[in-house]
Amino acid sequence: MIAANNLLFFELRMWIILTILGLTSAFIAIYSYKKYTQVFFIFKPLTTILIIAIAGLSGLDNSYSLAIFIGLIFSLFGDIFLVFKSKFIWGLISFLIAHIVYTKAFYSGFSGLGIFIALPLLIYAVIMLFQLWSGAGKLKIPILIYISAILLMTYQSAEMFLAFKQMSTILAFVGALFFTFSDSVLAINRFKKEFKGAQVLTLSSYYLAQWMIASSTLY
Repeated sequence: MIAANNLLFFELRMWIILTILGLTSAFIAIYSYKKYTQVFFIFKPLTTILIIAIAGLSGLDNSYSLAIFIGLIFSLFGDIFLVFKSKFIWGLISFLIAHIVYTKAFYSGFSGLGIFIALPLLIYAVIMLFQLWSGAGKLKIPILIYISAILLMTYQSAEMFLAFKQMSTILAFVGALFFTFSDSVLAINRFKKEFKGAQVLTLSSYYLAQWMIASSTLY
């Protein structure tokens, strides 16, 4: 019992330390965007690495934690690729894989309330495609696939929350919503119209999403 309590205390202490470090790194990454390019190149992926470390605190001794950890690794690849505009498609592929892995982690079947979850997500998908289609160029099909993947991931996180109403599923579901928001802002800024503050919104909601999803492995 004492050993178990000591382990829980250690995990909590490390979670607090990594969260503070991640918050600091995220702030530097967001602040340095466009102003200090080299600093941004370092702290953008570093923040994700610190979030990966949070997921690693679970010990990866179950399929859920392992899937989230793998999804975060692919997210890190995506972060690195997206630093370079010429590597956008590789970033898209990396995050697509991350969403597929997250979907596997969140999968808990389909409930009778599925239609009430799916309908607003489908409406949202149609609105996003309408906004992005004209500016997507040759990336129309990849964007369609990507939107489908992230909304399926969000759908499964909602189903998991409905099936198991506990802290871990709340964190995963809200994290998935923030991830969807982050990707939507990024897409609109890139394919529809650039707007001031897009990078702040994209990165802050993205890091919050990943932090919540990573933290869900500890419950």
